[in-house]
Amino acid sequence: MSFIPYYSDLVHPAVLISSIAIFHTFIAHFSIGMGLYVIICEYFAYKKNNMVLLEYTKKNSSLILFIATVLGALTGVGIWFVISIIAPFATSTLIHNFVWFWASEWVFFVIEIVTILLYYYLWGKIEKKLHLIIGIIYFISGYCSLILINGIISFQLTPGKWLETKNVWDGFFNPSFLPSTIARTGFCLILASIFSTLIISFLKNSDIKKYTGRISTIFIVVGALFCIVGTYLWVQSIPENVRSQLSGGNTTLTHFFHYYIITGVILIALSIILELIFYKYFNIVFSIILLCVGMTAFSYFEFTRERVRKPFLVRDYVYANGIPLDKIDEINTTGILEYTNVILKRKELTDVQKGELIYTSECYSCHSINGFNNLRSKLEGLKAEDIFYVIDGIGYNPLMPPFVGIESEKKYLAEFLQDRLSNK
Repeated sequence: MSFIPYYSDLVHPAVLISSIAIFHTFIAHFSIGMGLYVIICEYFAYKKNNMVLLEYTKKNSSLILFIATVLGALTGVGIWFVISIIAPFATSTLIHNFVWFWASEWVFFVIEIVTILLYYYLWGKIEKKLHLIIGIIYFISGYCSLILINGIISFQLTPGKWLETKNVWDGFFNPSFLPSTIARTGFCLILASIFSTLIISFLKNSDIKKYTGRISTIFIVVGALFCIVGTYLWVQSIPENVRSQLSGGNTTLTHFFHYYIITGVILIALSIILELIFYKYFNIVFSIILLCVGMTAFSYFEFTRERVRKPFLVRDYVYANGIPLDKIDEINTTGILEYTNVILKRKELTDVQKGELIYTSECYSCHSINGFNNLRSKLEGLKAEDIFYVIDGIGYNPLMPPFVGIESEKKYLAEFLQDRLSNK
């Protein structure tokens, strides 16, 4: 292994990446959907010569400017930093396999930043048609970024023919690419609708509230249709043994998926009722409620998508702990300590210290001792001999990688876990 495993008692890697990634993807989908929302509103404002609607549109563009260029950019860089230290081999695989796709995405990202700056700061200073064209370019570049990144993310769950051909196009146009693109398009429209309510809630003109409420309702209804179709096709596109985990095969995963559907339905119903029927009384409290429900639904979807991929980072290619499947026979012969190839192994280590190194290499990506998905609640009170047999049987859990290494290393790991669990 060419990488030293990330290990910290302060923040578990699963908590670190999920807290940044969900927030970033939430922002990214909003920015794309709102890009379409503002150019539609601007077009109708010019068509109807409605200056109040035009001012409303400008305020929405300021929302994009702040959220996309500041929060979006910072969390995007944060994701790259985090995945490079917690999953270096999988990150390297995605970079090397899709290098030109990433390069293209970064070009589109630069175009997004430039066009949203131009769009906002050139309000009323250039021809209306040219201003609209700049907005359209912003939306198209953002949507192209979504397509490119979604192709790579969906590849992790369903690499398809790539496993045999190693052809980049087989990896990108994988079985779940189109369904997830459809679903994410729906998320963009829905999030644009609920974010627009932040501005709607401060409008005093009831006619403009009614008009913008109708536009937002259309976005959420169309977005809901995209999400329903995309989610259904996505479920059908994943392997049968994985699909069964969503329908009772794994309790946690089933709950995540059901909660995504339930909160999604609540979000759509609330949005239609508040934006279309009670638009006169719409205020910031209603807007915050919609945003919270939207964030919850979106989080459940992302948790479902991440967990359904377990025990892999790239399905049938590399396990969640960063061990490639094509290295298993070698590691089972020479041992995981030999494979890790870190400075620590060159020192004289006790059996417990060896066990700690094995723990960081094989277990820590998904488990902690006391915190996230902790082992204390599962193993506390067991002797090393008992833990040894637990380790021996983890391969039967469909969401966990098997132990990889030689028999003595199971003993080292068991002794480390007994030692750590005996200390409160």
